[in-house]
Amino acid sequence: MRDLCRDKGISVYNAQHIQIALVEAMNNISEHAYENNEDEKIDIYVEITGSRFVAELKDTGKVNVQGARPQHLVIDPDEPETLPEGGYGLNIIAQIMDDVSYTSNDGVNTIRMERNF
Repeated sequence: MRDLCRDKGISVYNAQHIQIALVEAMNNISEHAYENNEDEKIDIYVEITGSRFVAELKDTGKVNVQGARPQHLVIDPDEPETLPEGGYGLNIIAQIMDDVSYTSNDGVNTIRMERNF
């Protein structure tokens, strides 16, 4: 992804953020949709036009009933032991990308992420 972004003239800053969002999305699919089954696949489609990046990640695993909505995390900085070990993925994606959507049709789940730069 780094090379593709560089070849398309995307800044290192934007490329790094795009990579983070993609990795978080892939981790969520692997962990939650496929329950860490390494034999499953994720199809990734990328489109870069002008100053817009669009990625669609498709899987055939369990449906994410939460969709693309980040969960509300209550964090008390005075009590670090209360920090959850997970649950940050969609929050990170939502902060990085300009638009995130999730659909599930005919057994195929799709998370679509867009970023303008």
